[in-house]
Amino acid sequence: MKKFNGKFNLKFLTAAVSTAIVTSAFFGLSVNVSAADDVEIPASNASQVSTAVYRVKREVGLAVQKKREAEEAKRSEEARLAQEAQEAEAARRAQAAEEARKAEEAKKAEESRRAQEASRANKNKKTQSANRSAGGPPPAPSNSSVGQAIVNAARSCIGCIYGSNRGGISLDCSGLAQYSYRAAGIGIVHSAAGLYSSCTKVSNPQPGDLVFWASGGRVNHVEVYVGGGRAVGANLPGRPIGEHGLWSSGSQKIIGYGRFY
Repeated sequence: MKKFNGKFNLKFLTAAVSTAIVTSAFFGLSVNVSAADDVEIPASNASQVSTAVYRVKREVGLAVQKKREAEEAKRSEEARLAQEAQEAEAARRAQAAEEARKAEEAKKAEESRRAQEASRANKNKKTQSANRSAGGPPPAPSNSSVGQAIVNAARSCIGCIYGSNRGGISLDCSGLAQYSYRAAGIGIVHSAAGLYSSCTKVSNPQPGDLVFWASGGRVNHVEVYVGGGRAVGANLPGRPIGEHGLWSSGSQKIIGYGRFY
């Protein structure tokens, strides 16, 4: 035991011990607080020193505990922030994947739509080509008594010479159409171009409808459609009216179909 010489200073000893212990607590040093017990202290002051040392030890213990709690709180906060960052990154990737999936689905849907449109267009093109090769679109079934009356009247003129008079009408191409429609109680003009401009256009002719031809963009011929891809027409001056398949030539092409009933 060390001999304490001189006047005892309790406050000095307490402060020294406290400083040493606090320093050891925060800088990781090892200080033997009980070393104070090796100092020979007058008996009258021993109780006070013991109490002071206990308080210092207690304060240091609380300080160390607070430091540990602060470090644990810091680590916990860092872990929470890292977890939140991972979750945010996962959410971002999931959203990006979902957007990519939707974009791919939209792309496939657009490609499918275009393919279907191309298929329909190709089918229509083939149908139109087949119709042109056959002389026109196939007839639609019809039980129209008006249409049949027009057909019957047109056929009644087969064999008549182009331009001949029948019922006060000159049987050229539009005259034949006028005569046939009048037999069904319908009045129309005596002009191929006039008939085309005033008729109701149809894409699928029925018996009794009119077929129009044009040359150089000008309508110049009309015949009466009788069904089955055939028509009755007055084609050439001096030649008889006849029934024949729909036709086209280098200068004349079918431009459309129309009706007045």
